[in-house]
Amino acid sequence: MTWRENIRVLVLALLVPGCLVLEAPLDTGQEIATCQSDSECGDGLVCDLKAHRCVTDEELSLSGWLRLVPPGQGVLGVEEQYPALELSSREELTLKLHRPIRVVGRVLVEGNPLSSEKAKIVAVAPGSIPDLKVHQDAQVAASGLAGGDKPGFELWVSEDVTYDVYVYLPASDDGVEYPPYHVRRQFSRRSDPADPFTYDWQIEVPPPSSYLPMTGCVVAEGALMAPIVGARVTAVAPVSGNLSSTAVTDGLGCFEVLVQPPETPEGDLYQVQLQPSPENDLVPKVQVAEITVTGPTDLGDLPVSDLDELLHIGVVLTVKLDTPSPAEFDGKGGEKQAREMAGRQRDRIAADLHDSVVRLTGQVGTGMLEVERTVEDVQFETDLTAGRVQATARVEFDVPPRSYVLSVIPAAESGLGIYQQLVHYYEGDREVPDLQVFLKDKALTRVRLEDSGGIPLVGAQVMAILTGKGKYPDTAPLPSRKFQAEEDLESAGLYRMSLDPGEYTLVVDPAPDTGLARLVERNLFISGDSQQRSFVLPPPAALTGLVVGTPAPDVEVSGAAASTADPEYQAPEEVGDQPIPGVLVELYDEMEGLAQPDGSAPIPIASGFTDAAGRFVLLVPAE
Repeated sequence: MTWRENIRVLVLALLVPGCLVLEAPLDTGQEIATCQSDSECGDGLVCDLKAHRCVTDEELSLSGWLRLVPPGQGVLGVEEQYPALELSSREELTLKLHRPIRVVGRVLVEGNPLSSEKAKIVAVAPGSIPDLKVHQDAQVAASGLAGGDKPGFELWVSEDVTYDVYVYLPASDDGVEYPPYHVRRQFSRRSDPADPFTYDWQIEVPPPSSYLPMTGCVVAEGALMAPIVGARVTAVAPVSGNLSSTAVTDGLGCFEVLVQPPETPEGDLYQVQLQPSPENDLVPKVQVAEITVTGPTDLGDLPVSDLDELLHIGVVLTVKLDTPSPAEFDGKGGEKQAREMAGRQRDRIAADLHDSVVRLTGQVGTGMLEVERTVEDVQFETDLTAGRVQATARVEFDVPPRSYVLSVIPAAESGLGIYQQLVHYYEGDREVPDLQVFLKDKALTRVRLEDSGGIPLVGAQVMAILTGKGKYPDTAPLPSRKFQAEEDLESAGLYRMSLDPGEYTLVVDPAPDTGLARLVERNLFISGDSQQRSFVLPPPAALTGLVVGTPAPDVEVSGAAASTADPEYQAPEEVGDQPIPGVLVELYDEMEGLAQPDGSAPIPIASGFTDAAGRFVLLVPAE
């Protein structure tokens, strides 16, 4: 926009409060394109007078989920999720942040309060949006809040929602690790009319002497039954949600983990999980299902795959770079300049190759054997006459004979691309030649962006998220990664990034002054070759709405308020629903799916914050 247009938008913002909605993901410091009449919009667009945005004239209807995240301060609310809503660009939504239950209390061990500064308390609920759980972390509260001479805790939860509450206990003075104490429960409004939204809860953690030991030994299959040293052992009860402590097998391959005492005489069904450790990463992941624990339990010997017949395998990684020869420099200092250039090239490939992970993944029964090494020692060779700098690294494995997927995964900031190959090692093999792997730079991918009128889009934020699917997604998934594109300043609308081969989700956030919606393109496969992809961003439609809730009372709610058990405690006066500013509103599209391409949470197709009047505007593609 020109400076005159910027002044006009600023004046309109002052005259029409709440017409501007900024989205945190964009964070460009620019104004969002606004309008007051159809004449201010382009061809085929009209001005949505509720949103003050130039949008398509056609109604947009879609099914989706909405997520509300309160600003935290000054609002009585926690995250809420509205599933499977029918949304229309012609109808305004009114959403409510329901007043949550405030849980205050203490953690007691054998009747003694445990400082909340030592015990971490986390409440987890499944949430309405698939793959997006709701986590609430308890805060340390002043001692006057929960009674006693040690700090208590304060936790805000949704009413009548089932939470898994975990109390993570500190280790004992002699180093014994205790499992997190787990309880599953709902919190409902109290019948006390004076303060129905505050709940006192004393969590009675079982005394350390009551935890039940689960013992056993991890051994290799075969006649020798050799002990497996350094295997990591944990146990989980899928039905109750209880977890065990974690143990590492000793010199005899034996372990002891502690589990929570069962609440019923029938006991809990536990699954024991064995995982490889840095000291012994040949132990395949093994799961022993349905071990009923009612008292101290001895699992006996837990055999893992036979590791008697191992093959010694070497993998040699090589990176080559061209470098100028002395003859390519003018003057007498050509030799020195060539060596300086070669030194810089050497430093670059040293940084690229170092800390790369070399991984072998193979099938073991119904599970997977996964071993990996990290590149530490890198050797160099410089040939100025041939104009070449070369770096090599050798890693070694001792593995059972079978088929593997070899994955070489350089560090995320490295310029080298991921390498994957299927390799076979057979029983009876005695000497296996080194496997030679030549690593190359990531392929350059260009993304060209235009609007529906063919005008290049500049100033956009473009991100590609590797979903973890490479050449072998089922047998050797890759770590999820995010790559931020750089704008090509010499070619308008062109963005460049170096990507590993694999499946991606592309996320495009146009510059705010374009008034266009976010583009989310899933299942985008990038090959190992340089390529260019073009995308047209359609005109937007606007989904508008209002968020109401209960603002916090003037009296400080967290920290200094007294307990409901205090005779001088006075509950704050009930306040009716009010528009709530600063609420993050996220939209997830049902039709696009809700996979986790970034390894943490689904990607919203639109997001925005409520303004001072509690109103929000979500821009979504009209096509």
